[in-house]
Amino acid sequence: MALGDLAGSLPLTADTFFAVAETCPDAIVLADESGQIVYLNQAATRTFGYPPDEALGRPLTLLIPDRFHQAHSEGLSRYLATGTSKLIGRTVEVPARRKDGKEFPVELSLGSWKQGGKSYFAGPSGTSPSGANSTRRLREARPCPGLFLIRTSSGSSPPT
Repeated sequence: MALGDLAGSLPLTADTFFAVAETCPDAIVLADESGQIVYLNQAATRTFGYPPDEALGRPLTLLIPDRFHQAHSEGLSRYLATGTSKLIGRTVEVPARRKDGKEFPVELSLGSWKQGGKSYFAGPSGTSPSGANSTRRLREARPCPGLFLIRTSSGSSPPT
């Protein structure tokens, strides 16, 4: 069966999305254009330590180290105003923050779409495999000018 035939036969519904997202081993966090978390899957709950009732409706900066909040805000504002981004469509290693405050590196693949006249962002990612070098880079990290992590997500549980 050709890929086009398969895609046409899949039931593309909200139920299908949630079934796929909830069984995905990587963390998925979705945020709206105001930077509020609108969805996180089970892997994101395990990774970041926030159950849905503590994360939904809260700012995405909940999952971002404090030193990156301004860059995140500026990047989001720039994207909404101009449609340009330094992160969308790329995979980058960035620091994330768990509920207990511990930072850990994640590989973030950021995407966006528009629906009902609003912008949304998705950031499935996994815990970075680069180990000790990542820990050193996290300490030395400077804010990335386009860092609007509109869904930082990390697949497996990060190292503690």
